[in-house]
Amino acid sequence: MFLKAKAESQLSGTSDNPVSPAALSIVSSSLSVEGKLISDGEIQVDGTVNGDIDCQVLTIGVSGLVVGVVIAEAIRIHGKLEGKIQAKSVFLASTATVCGDIFHESLAIEPGASIQGYCKGLPELETVQFSSTASKTSVSEKTPNKIPQMANPFKKPKVSTGQTKPDTLAN
Repeated sequence: MFLKAKAESQLSGTSDNPVSPAALSIVSSSLSVEGKLISDGEIQVDGTVNGDIDCQVLTIGVSGLVVGVVIAEAIRIHGKLEGKIQAKSVFLASTATVCGDIFHESLAIEPGASIQGYCKGLPELETVQFSSTASKTSVSEKTPNKIPQMANPFKKPKVSTGQTKPDTLAN
C-alpha cells in the first residue's frame, strides 16, 4: 500500500527527492570524443576523450584514455589519464597510468599502477582556476586556495652564514 503511493509520487515528481539519478554515459572503445564532457551522473570511458570531464563519478576502463582536466566526486582509473585530477575519492587499479597531478581527499593505489606527477591530499576543497592541458580554455575546479609548490628534492638548500665574500681581483 505505502510502496505504491511512494512509486506514484516519484513518477509525478512530488516526493521529497524529486530528482532522479542521471543515467550512465558510456564512451565505448570504438569512440573518440574531442571536447568537454559535463554530466550530473556517471561517465565511463572505454574509448578516447581529448578534453575536460566534469561529472559525479568517472570510470576509465582498461582501454580508456583521457587527456584533460578531470573533476569528479569519485574516479576509478583502470586505463590512462594525462592531466590534472581533482576528486574526493581516487582509485588507481594495477593497470592505471596517470601522467599529471592528483588533488584528493581519499586515494587508493593498487600495486602496479603508474603515476608521474604529485599527489596532494586536501581535506577542504575550494574553487580556483586550472588551465587545461587539453584545450586553451580555463576550467574552474574545486581545489585548494593555493596550488602547492613542491620542493625540488635534488636541490641543496641555501644556508646563510651571515658572512659576505670579498671582492675578487680582476686579472
